[in-house]
Amino acid sequence: MRDSPMDGRSPIYQHVDPDAALPVLGMTAPFRAVIVAELPVTNSQQNRISDWLVAQGCLYAMAWGVNASSWDDAIDWAAIAKTDFAQVSEGALVLTTWHDDETLSEVFDFAIRCASHPAAPLNELIIVHVAGASDPERIQAAYPRSASQWGTLRQQKRQIGHGNGAPEDAVAGTGPTGPSVDQPVSCARLAPSSD
Repeated sequence: MRDSPMDGRSPIYQHVDPDAALPVLGMTAPFRAVIVAELPVTNSQQNRISDWLVAQGCLYAMAWGVNASSWDDAIDWAAIAKTDFAQVSEGALVLTTWHDDETLSEVFDFAIRCASHPAAPLNELIIVHVAGASDPERIQAAYPRSASQWGTLRQQKRQIGHGNGAPEDAVAGTGPTGPSVDQPVSCARLAPSSD
């Protein structure tokens, strides 16, 4: 039995410019992803990134930021399209959540302690930063316990994208707000035991 859903591994940071080519991820599938959306994107851009994540082996996607609930829907549709609308086995099921009313730190905590798959081990976590410019240091600052819990971010060797920076308060603030049917989830019972 694993001590935690992450097995103590550091997450991988991947900057994604919505207009740039998408890389092949250098990680083992299946994996979980936190989408940190700091730019508004078109439906076409969102669908392309969602299709890419599902094709690469994402089985659990958590969306935070600009239009988080639409990222949740886009990943769901990408998973459905991948199977050509056929029923999928439990091991191939793609789970999604969106986090409109939480801080990014809370989403990372959810990813570590709560985001697990019913039939597949998800030992890798990728942070997909949809933004004009790469900024792993600012994203890492969203989880102050990262030095003891996660180590440091592992960056993909090949970074894609360029552009202007994202708003400063996108990570440091309380997060985007808006209507959401999701209720805050307490995962205290899922925390690793100390014995």
